[in-house]
Formats: sequence, C-alpha cells, structure tokens
Amino acid sequence: KTVEKIAPSLTGFPEAPAECRALYEPIDYIVFRGLQRGLVESLAFVDVKSGRARLSTRQREVRALIEAGQVSFHVTSHGDTTGADR
Repeated sequence: KTVEKIAPSLTGFPEAPAECRALYEPIDYIVFRGLQRGLVESLAFVDVKSGRARLSTRQREVRALIEAGQVSFHVTSHGDTTGADR
C-alpha cells in the first residue's frame, strides 16, 4: 500500500506525477495526460502493483468497463431546489 501512494514520485513511473490524481480504491490513479501543458489530451487509469500482485476482481471489472466504453461524465449541482431535470 505504501508503494501505491508514492509511486508517481519513483524513478521509472510511466506518467508525469503532476498529472496524476489519486483514488487508491479501487484504482490507484487517474492520469490527465497533457494537464501540465494546459490541454488534457487523454485520460489513463493506472493501478500500481508490486511483486506478483494481480488485479482484484473489482479492478478487473473496472478495466472491462473502460475497455467496453462504459464510461460517462456527469455534472451535478448541489442546492438546486427547482426540481428541474438535469
């Protein structure tokens, strides 16, 4: 678990540390590729493993959803009391 938390700062990590945002569960990082240059060009979901560790069942489910294109984006507003559909 410790390596997962410091992985972006380690030599050889394949993504720019400044573009990584930590979730840790169920996937360790979302990487906003291009963020440092001011234009996000792509997203990457990264899970850090050490030794012989494998993806958990939940992580395999997440990978399958991403590969199937079952990813969406939502905007929500708190405090909206109008009852209007969003």
